[in-house]
Amino acid sequence: MQHCIFDLDGTLFDSSNQILNAISITRESNKLKKLSVDEIKSRIGLPATYLFEDVDESYQTIQNLVRQFRENLRHEIVKSNPLFPGVLNFINFLFKMNIRLSVATTKPTDLAEWTIVNSPLVDRILNIQGTDNFPAKPNPQVLINCDIRGNESNTFMFGDRVEDVHAALSANLIAVGIAQSVHSVDVLKNAGANFVFKSFEEFENIISTLNLTNESLY
Repeated sequence: MQHCIFDLDGTLFDSSNQILNAISITRESNKLKKLSVDEIKSRIGLPATYLFEDVDESYQTIQNLVRQFRENLRHEIVKSNPLFPGVLNFINFLFKMNIRLSVATTKPTDLAEWTIVNSPLVDRILNIQGTDNFPAKPNPQVLINCDIRGNESNTFMFGDRVEDVHAALSANLIAVGIAQSVHSVDVLKNAGANFVFKSFEEFENIISTLNLTNESLY
């Protein structure tokens, strides 16, 4: 049996507008300097504290800002929660093939579950693993917590950032880069990705290249 693990933001979900709105509301309500769109987009997929790395305050204050941001983000997710083009077709294919599907994200698990529940993937992703009280990617722990099994012929990690690639390689998984957000095809290849695709709109090519048919890749 094969196992496909996915990053969330920037990989499955085009969450940039959600995050832009949530961080703008949070920073404005706390009278913090406005971040540029590029500054915010470059940090999507990293721990939420990176959205406040310019704030010279105590650890507790930063954590309070992160909590406010996540609450605002919950509201934004309910308003709009778009998948990237090609994602739904790809996930539906894998689901029909009985390939095991997981999410491994820097979001905390409860917020990751909220994201999936408020989307067309609600009954597709069986295992949702967030980063809870352990280091975020590129540390591989969030992938290890996805219940990687030795009897699975291949386990693939799909992600849009170099941190996803490094985490996958550290966990001895097959790293698949999706170059549709901040990191380009060349950047993901140079990070060591085993395969790189421009987007899930190439889903037929991805399926063929990775031999996603419950048969071994090798």
